[in-house]
Amino acid sequence: MIFWDHNILISELLTKYCEVIRSNGEPSGCIWGFSDGTYKVICRPGSETTDQKYFYSGYKKVDTLQFQAIATPDGLIRHLARPYEGQISDW
Repeated sequence: MIFWDHNILISELLTKYCEVIRSNGEPSGCIWGFSDGTYKVICRPGSETTDQKYFYSGYKKVDTLQFQAIATPDGLIRHLARPYEGQISDW
């Protein structure tokens, strides 16, 4: 769920983002940001602290934390979701 910050994500700014993206070839003019799913490799958790299976990613065969973000055309991250366990899919 996205927390909508009414002080930053104002109508004028979103319209500007849509215009910039449309000028680069996007036909609808309704897109203001791009989702980004990234994962960060972490050290294997110790068995005394947590269950390692929650962080193991079969995709790259490492232990990871995953993050979801929405980036805008000005290069800023406007939303960053909490870290998710490595075995949970991006979507």
